[in-house]
Amino acid sequence: MRRTLKKSEIIRGKRIFERIFERGRRIRSQYIQGIVLDSAGRDPGAPGILVAAIVPKAAGNAVWRNRVRRLIREAYRNNKEILRPSGERPDRTLNVVFLWSPRTRPAPVTVSFPLVREEITGLLHRIREEFK
Repeated sequence: MRRTLKKSEIIRGKRIFERIFERGRRIRSQYIQGIVLDSAGRDPGAPGILVAAIVPKAAGNAVWRNRVRRLIREAYRNNKEILRPSGERPDRTLNVVFLWSPRTRPAPVTVSFPLVREEITGLLHRIREEFK
């Protein structure tokens, strides 16, 4: 599996976000929670997993939020084969939103790529188990 994150793999649009937040299943870790919505139908040309990373304003200023968002996307990009091993072509779409929890606000210095990668890989393993 190629370790890229294409534009077609990113969730876009207000309606889909509303649907995910209303009907999605929440899986929590210490700093990040995953909100997952399993859609039954799938367009043959569309990717099987759509993702988004959200860091609310309560988490800090724009520089801090953008940095955390980039770290989340990079951690997902490097570990996305956990959800779908290469060659697997399911007939459904998983919509996954990674939401940084603003109430757990560590010092900006302590948030590093290894910390975010550990959180994301743990969430991806739990998502895989619950949405086989």
